[in-house]
Amino acid sequence: MTSHYGRRRRYRHANYHLHEWRRRRRVALQRNVLVGFLVAISLPLLTVPALAAQTVGDLPAVTGLSSSALPQDTMIYDRHGNLLADIGDQGDHRIVVPLSYISPNLINATIAVEDHTFYSNNGVDVGAILRAALADYSHRGIKQGGSTISQQLVKQVFIGPHPDNSLQRKAKEAALALELNRRYTKSQILEMYLNTIFYGSQTYGIEAAARSYFQTNAHDLNLAQASMLAGLPQAPTQYNPLINLAAAKKRQHEVLAAMVDNHFITQKEADAAFAVPLQIHPPVNHFEAPYFVDYVLKTLRQQYKILPGDRRGYRVYTSLDLNLQPSRSRRRATTTTSTTPRWSAWIPRRARSWLWSVATTTTDRVAGSIWRTHRGSRGRLSRFTPTRPPSKAADST
Repeated sequence: MTSHYGRRRRYRHANYHLHEWRRRRRVALQRNVLVGFLVAISLPLLTVPALAAQTVGDLPAVTGLSSSALPQDTMIYDRHGNLLADIGDQGDHRIVVPLSYISPNLINATIAVEDHTFYSNNGVDVGAILRAALADYSHRGIKQGGSTISQQLVKQVFIGPHPDNSLQRKAKEAALALELNRRYTKSQILEMYLNTIFYGSQTYGIEAAARSYFQTNAHDLNLAQASMLAGLPQAPTQYNPLINLAAAKKRQHEVLAAMVDNHFITQKEADAAFAVPLQIHPPVNHFEAPYFVDYVLKTLRQQYKILPGDRRGYRVYTSLDLNLQPSRSRRRATTTTSTTPRWSAWIPRRARSWLWSVATTTTDRVAGSIWRTHRGSRGRLSRFTPTRPPSKAADST
């Protein structure tokens, strides 16, 4: 009998860790497929409120949601409506716009690539869940998403950007998406989604994204620009054209192909849009009349208790005439950063009338002062007390 005492045992095999990693990955994929099937089977039961409550627990109320209630930037204009400054929150920007203002190119591209059954599903696409689960399993990786636009909106508003992958969480997301579709129209859901979703470079909502990447408005996005932006929400950093242009172009091609498959555009139009050389701008800070903007912010803070970080969508109109200001004093030196987008355009009047419901007027003795402040409909509506400008006699004393 041969003794093996003292002999070092051979390592199991050279590729042990690789095989173990593949085994764990295979188990995870099988679990995802199982979760997909279970969610698909349980969805009909979630339409019954009592069963839904027992399955996912207490659900937050989906009432009272609106685009105008979203946190958004304070914007300061001159007397002609020219933008002086866009004040975000530590580099984060959102400018809420109505669905009717957004380019049809962007709307069609988003529906084609994110949820082509958007107008026919009830908030959850069972077929998409099963297809995504099977695609992930067959490709041995995450290759396809099964979430509808309603589910993505629910995830952003109620669940958070980095949710767990539990069955209860998926069932909760599905139940909320179903309830969302019972209470809101498709147009309302799509409008909230396009104003909520993250597009990278610290921009939330399509208007902020259009201004940051292309220095244009959501209304004026052409097919090439729209197909590039519509591909960002799936992976905003991975597909950011400023970071990885090759990946962004590949994603743009996928968006255009989806638009062709869903008959939004022809193959010829898709090829033409893909060939368009896009000028993509890095985020830049851009203030017109910077010293005057500083004065406006100081006045808002001291007299009206309005802080830049309030994020209530204030639109401040001043008596300053930007056209009469010397060019050298109009613009603060621009600094290119990764956190502060450049805003060089202004929202047209038709979007303004939708965004702001309260108008008050104040006057000040300083030439080029705050003379009108609009506030959106979010929260309580407060009215500022109008003040009369001091007389010349008072000035002389």
